[in-house]
Amino acid sequence: MCVAFPLLRLPSVAFREVVRLLDLNTLIKLGLCSERSKRLVKHNHINHHSKKPILTMILNPLSSYITIQYFDEYGSKNLNFMLSDLSLLPRDDIQYWNFKGFCFPVHVASEHLYQTYWVNWITGAKILVPYMTDLLNIRIHELYIKLSYEFSYSMNAVDWAMSCQDSVHSLQVEGRCSDERELNYAMDKCKVTDFLYLNVPTSVSFQRDMNFQLNKIHLVNTPWLTIDNLLQLDCCEIIIERKRFTSKVMNRYLKSWINGGHPKLRKLSVGIEPIRLNVLTEGLDGALVRRQERRQYVVNEKETVWIGDSWDIRGDQVASILGYETEFSPSKTFSMVVWPDFEGNMYDL
Repeated sequence: MCVAFPLLRLPSVAFREVVRLLDLNTLIKLGLCSERSKRLVKHNHINHHSKKPILTMILNPLSSYITIQYFDEYGSKNLNFMLSDLSLLPRDDIQYWNFKGFCFPVHVASEHLYQTYWVNWITGAKILVPYMTDLLNIRIHELYIKLSYEFSYSMNAVDWAMSCQDSVHSLQVEGRCSDERELNYAMDKCKVTDFLYLNVPTSVSFQRDMNFQLNKIHLVNTPWLTIDNLLQLDCCEIIIERKRFTSKVMNRYLKSWINGGHPKLRKLSVGIEPIRLNVLTEGLDGALVRRQERRQYVVNEKETVWIGDSWDIRGDQVASILGYETEFSPSKTFSMVVWPDFEGNMYDL
């Protein structure tokens, strides 16, 4: 005879020890059993790793999902909950989960992938995201928005996500939109605190302010971006692709930096028309530095670059312009780093 194990009736010390041995996947399912099981898991779950789980919402008109990155003794793992349309419900291998009066079908695609089905996927997000953030004591860390030709889709998704909290750590926006108001709406509504990635082809006539103070901003396909936009950015790391500035324009940026602008800047990389060094460095106190041995520069905790010859500018700080020429022709990428680096290493010839 099979006898059910009275897990929820265990003494608190014993229950806490059991919870400590369960992986995140099991804990989330245990918490879904009832409000009581959720309270017990939330009260007794202790994160034994230095990094909290990271929750990302992917808003895609074809298939949205929630992913939780968590860490154990074996490294990083992802747990994914897809939010699919009910019309795609398969006939076989379906479970039904009941939570807060909602009974919804679930297909267990793998140990770390659950496909959930809804008449409206936003309903699924409104149920699952608050449950997970509350259970694990975390926030929505990152929003990934895939723009589509449905303006209302993106607005509704962004409105709901940002009603849960006042900001997000990271925002990534990609895709195409028939109405450029959609892009402005997403960027204005989402207050980003650390990282912004933008890759949405727009017309040259598109305009917006770029008053961002972030650790990193990565812009792709932004033909509308002007030097005034670039001067607005005060970020530690700026990467701009598929947009070229002139040496004269970048000279204006360097003079702004010399005069105390962009105090957070650590690394800048932008496309440029073939560098004309005499134009780029006009009016600046700088010199060509030849190094027999390459110098290490730590951009952040994940990236390190090695500096060979550079053209160095002195102001309150020192900036090194890297790779201003290739073996065969002037470079088409403007790249500079500002000392000291991420680890506090100072400039030293």
